[in-house]
Amino acid sequence: MSDSVGPQDRLTEDEQITISSTNLRGLTHPLRVKLLGLLRTGGRATATSLAAQLQTTSGAVSYHLRQLERYGFITEDTGHGNGRERWWRARHQRSEYDELSQQPADAEIARWFTDQIAAEAARRVLAASRQWRSWPPEWRSVFSVADSLLALTPTEAKQLGRDLQAVVDGYRPHRPDEPAPAGTAVVAVQFQTFLQPVDPS
Repeated sequence: MSDSVGPQDRLTEDEQITISSTNLRGLTHPLRVKLLGLLRTGGRATATSLAAQLQTTSGAVSYHLRQLERYGFITEDTGHGNGRERWWRARHQRSEYDELSQQPADAEIARWFTDQIAAEAARRVLAASRQWRSWPPEWRSVFSVADSLLALTPTEAKQLGRDLQAVVDGYRPHRPDEPAPAGTAVVAVQFQTFLQPVDPS
């Protein structure tokens, strides 16, 4: 870890949100999931610029941005721009999913949401796999796709997740609306913990 990374560089409580039964419905449309991802990765933006990136209409984007605002995921950035167009920014840089808070009536929505997150994680890894050979030489060795099979109890598996998150939390987070330190790039770190799926065959 760089000596320049300290507690002030880590995500604060205000930069994290828990997905629970009270806000899950705010992410029930695939366009909203994409919009939130773009704002977290690229920083503040207008409905027009987001619509251009997603090849859709600014009217549709504006509607879904208001829904994301309603459920607390984004906020209007009133201190940016010239007042002719609304700018938006993500309120948080990380989400955590709280399965235990979900209500039985939300089961189908929760299933859809976790499928979206899993699909996005797979998409990122596949895109990196296709691109890493074109990265600058000093970054090529960064690419890593690995898995391990462990014999764990549920308690141990939960602790493993906490331990892995603690390691990641010790490094400088990506804050898209702030200048990036010299020599840095946005690095995605993904880890998933799950029971080894049963082979359907």
